[in-house]
Amino acid sequence: MPAHHVSARAFGIAQGIVLALILVSVVVFRRRQKGLSENSGTNFDSLNVHAAIRRATAGRTLAGAPPPTQKPEPPKPAPALESALPTWSKTTLPHEILGIAPDAAPAAVEGAFKKLLKKYHPDRFGADGKGYQKRAHHVVLMLQEARDKMLSKKS
Repeated sequence: MPAHHVSARAFGIAQGIVLALILVSVVVFRRRQKGLSENSGTNFDSLNVHAAIRRATAGRTLAGAPPPTQKPEPPKPAPALESALPTWSKTTLPHEILGIAPDAAPAAVEGAFKKLLKKYHPDRFGADGKGYQKRAHHVVLMLQEARDKMLSKKS
């Protein structure tokens, strides 16, 4: 047999093997895609399939089994706005806001202000959402106004 026939024949065999591998990988990919679609109810035609596969298989162990079922912790409810923050109004007296006597010394005014500022600082309500932070910001403004009024009366 001439040498060029052997190399052509070897090339044909190699080409067949490559095509078979491509076909097998396509079949495996389609089965995986179909299984993920059935499990997650997602249509992968409109999504990034690789990202969807990563999301769907996240949390699985190396053996491919789902992780042991654990009861997820229920989310911590945000405190009620009325109970978490005071409901002062513009007519509330400054000494009532600060929780001190009307004739308190300037040092007592500053101490009460700092104590309440730590308690109602907007950063403490970051996990509860923007609404709580905004309300806490208004509470701090009222505290500052009450402190300024109490200190200006002393001068």
